[in-house]
Amino acid sequence: MKKGILICFIGIDGAGKTTIARRLNENLKEERVNSQYLYGRVIPIVSRFLMWVGRKILLKRRKEDIFLNYDDYNTQKKEIFKNKFISKIYEWSILFDQVIQIDFKIIPRLVVGKVVICDRYVFDTVVTDIAVDLNYSNNDIIDLIDKLFHIIPKPDITFLIDIPEEIAYHRKNDIPHLSYLSERRKLYLVMGKFLRLILLEGSKSIDELSKEAYENIRHLLWRYDG
Repeated sequence: MKKGILICFIGIDGAGKTTIARRLNENLKEERVNSQYLYGRVIPIVSRFLMWVGRKILLKRRKEDIFLNYDDYNTQKKEIFKNKFISKIYEWSILFDQVIQIDFKIIPRLVVGKVVICDRYVFDTVVTDIAVDLNYSNNDIIDLIDKLFHIIPKPDITFLIDIPEEIAYHRKNDIPHLSYLSERRKLYLVMGKFLRLILLEGSKSIDELSKEAYENIRHLLWRYDG
């Protein structure tokens, strides 16, 4: 069975993942590579209902409250997730959504031999949606990702775009608080070190980052006959 190539870009919100992933896809298409850009972060479906119930019944908050008083909202949510039953239901609903979406969006394209350029992947789901709220240790994060790679494709190469949270925060207007990024950036950097991901300095120019990414995947394209 023919297998494509899976390239992932991960990192905190505002790091530049989407811009670099799309630019790389454009560059590959210019070289007649059968590539496709895909958004790989989980889109809540089953978990959306549980999130709504949690806000209304457990947190007794509106979604907008996360922007009004992030620290209070964050502390209250973490207290609720100390309940093992609630935390497991939440975790598995998100992972179910993620695996199903990968099965339908990414795997079929790899099977037919495409080069899939994924803007976010399971790394982002684990760090952003699970690890912070459920107070996962570094080992918990690595163990969960390792288990997931037994049932979903492991990327051929993963780029972690790192950028100071202050810069990322001012790039976007939908981030609730600077500490939201700070918590997650620390976990990304630890994960990147343990999993030996390729670190890209997000404060560089788009052209510099695109060139650096291309240089790192060139050896994969040599064996690609798509």
